[in-house]
Formats: sequence, structure tokens, C-alpha cells
Amino acid sequence: MTCGEVQPFIEDYADNSLDEHTKKQVKEHIDICPDCQGDFDISVSLKVLLRAFTTEEPECDYFEKATSLIIAKTSSEASKSEEVH
Repeated sequence: MTCGEVQPFIEDYADNSLDEHTKKQVKEHIDICPDCQGDFDISVSLKVLLRAFTTEEPECDYFEKATSLIIAKTSSEASKSEEVH
């Protein structure tokens, strides 16, 4: 495989989600190509960093509160706009 053929598979290879035949071909290329090996290493590093981040679920009424605030803000701005005209 060439670099151009391997590049679309780098992420899937890092995720270990390729079929055995494609995985073997990608591995063979990465083993001899420092550029593609570098791209693979970066992909793996990014995946490790992203897994380290956690997110919190918003409170159950978060979207209701946010919607109310947006409506109040837009209503307030509309009223001010009408007063100017």
C-alpha cells in the first residue's frame, strides 16, 4: 500500500476496527514508513488524551432553564427595539 492508500485507514487502524486483511496491509506499510507511523502515533496519542477528559451530564432542568433565559433575553431585546422606533 502507498501512503495515500493507508491514510484513510489510520484512524480505524488505531481503533483496531479494520478487517484482518486490511489491518495486515496497513501494519506492513506503517512498519516501513516513518511518516505514516508518525500519523498513527499522533492518532493514538490524541485518542488517549480524549479518553482522559470527562464530561458531566447537565442537571435535568438545564434545558428548560436555558430556554427560559433565551426567551426572556430575546423578549427583552425585542421590547427595547420597539421602544426605539
